[in-house]
Amino acid sequence: MNSRHLMLTLILSGCMAAAGMPVQAAQPTPADGPEVMPGGLAIEPAQVGARAPDDYTRPSREVRNWKQRGLNAPAIGTQWVEMAGKLVRVNRSDGTVVEVQPGVN
Repeated sequence: MNSRHLMLTLILSGCMAAAGMPVQAAQPTPADGPEVMPGGLAIEPAQVGARAPDDYTRPSREVRNWKQRGLNAPAIGTQWVEMAGKLVRVNRSDGTVVEVQPGVN
């Protein structure tokens, strides 16, 4: 066996060995905590003080019929949104959850 053939065999063996060892990050289990959205933001369960994803601070997500749903008027700078089956009042400027109601009315 010449040195060129030996070198090619070693390179191919190394590539095949590396391909057989996939690396995968640990996946969270339900016991690990809330569901995590892309960007690392938790949305389930919604808790006062948690940060909601930016999408929930947009005016298009606002629940405008809050009165018919039996909710208090949102304070200036906050809005009601539906999140994971709950009605959640969030601060529009930073997404902080201010209040959580247990179910969608």
